[in-house]
Amino acid sequence: MEAPPDLRRLWHAGSLMRDPEIIEAELMELSLTADDTIRFERIVAWCASHPDEVAFALHHLLTLRTDKRSAENS
Repeated sequence: MEAPPDLRRLWHAGSLMRDPEIIEAELMELSLTADDTIRFERIVAWCASHPDEVAFALHHLLTLRTDKRSAENS
């Protein structure tokens, strides 16, 4: 799945970002962690390891949440 054009604008000029599918897979893996404290620690570690991708990840997650709410209301 290729990132929509509006998400591409979140990328900083000159910075390298990994494939959005890889980022999404990592975020989904983090979300499967059952313990809230461990999940939070892993999210913080992920953000520290990939600071250039945090804005993209947040936008992606918020978009998914909005899409999910729209589907539930339909």
